[in-house]
Amino acid sequence: MITVPKHPDYSKNSAKPSEHYPCVVCGKPASNPRYMVHLHNGGSTIVTEDEAEQLDPAGDMSLYPLGSDCLKKHPELKPYAQDQRVKLDWKALYADLYRQTCGDERAPESAVMDDARRRQEVLNSYKNEPEDIEDVMERQRLHWEDRRAIERDYTQLY
Repeated sequence: MITVPKHPDYSKNSAKPSEHYPCVVCGKPASNPRYMVHLHNGGSTIVTEDEAEQLDPAGDMSLYPLGSDCLKKHPELKPYAQDQRVKLDWKALYADLYRQTCGDERAPESAVMDDARRRQEVLNSYKNEPEDIEDVMERQRLHWEDRRAIERDYTQLY
């Protein structure tokens, strides 16, 4: 448990209108905070999650943002700072998605990764140099010719 080290300009910074919660130390709006701290005792004390469980729930204020710059200036807050970045295991997520969409719960990992590689090749093909405008126009012309032929055949049938 530690007392919040308030910046001298906290009141001035936090008084500015903003749609974001202010940093607990400096009062500046935190639009996308990386770190959060658990406040207690009306916001005057920062606690760990274990300490919050032991204290009176009436004084619990939950999580509030802590600016990265303020954390650098106050290293004593490091044990209390909770990193909000999400660390994902993309391989496991893709395997789960593959098994859900394909309906094969027992698909071997090699099949899942082969499917991922094929899909990556398709996506990479879109990153290549832009197509020549003549090729695009030719493809569109053929598309519309095919469409007119289908419409002509359809009208002749009915």
